[in-house]
Amino acid sequence: MFGQALGRPCIGWLSDRFGRINLTFIMSLITGILTFTVWINAKSFGVLLTFALVGGLSAGVFWVNISPVLVEVMDLENLASALSCLWVAMAAPSTFSAPIALEIYTGTGSYLGAQLFTGFMYIAASFCVLGVRRWKIDSLRGAKERSPASGEDGQDLKPMSWDLKCLKLDIV
Repeated sequence: MFGQALGRPCIGWLSDRFGRINLTFIMSLITGILTFTVWINAKSFGVLLTFALVGGLSAGVFWVNISPVLVEVMDLENLASALSCLWVAMAAPSTFSAPIALEIYTGTGSYLGAQLFTGFMYIAASFCVLGVRRWKIDSLRGAKERSPASGEDGQDLKPMSWDLKCLKLDIV
């Protein structure tokens, strides 16, 4: 809780500065990496508390950025419908995640399976956000080609090779 209490306002500020989609990608990736490097290797309670604090700083990115990212993807007039669909889609995984983790622990006697699953899901989520980021950059580029205006934030979008589009530093 303490990590997220500190992390959520910082994530909001950084999202406004560097782009919501960019920060969602980076923080999801960082949380996945922290899961693999710190949580799985934690052998003492102190290290686990450190992971909870540092991981909490980045793990709150979903709750901070979900509405603004949905607005960027779906537009403001569709936000209520998009959030409703999201909450319905999240109901089953949220309801059954703890029993599934407990069953993994009961079957193996170790939390390693649940830890690996958590880390892989954060990494997979970050790459899904990377796909959304690429789509957003392409849609901004297409809008620029259709009109003389520049990107949504007033910055010019410069062309680059197709395979690196998703890694281009744009405020999206």
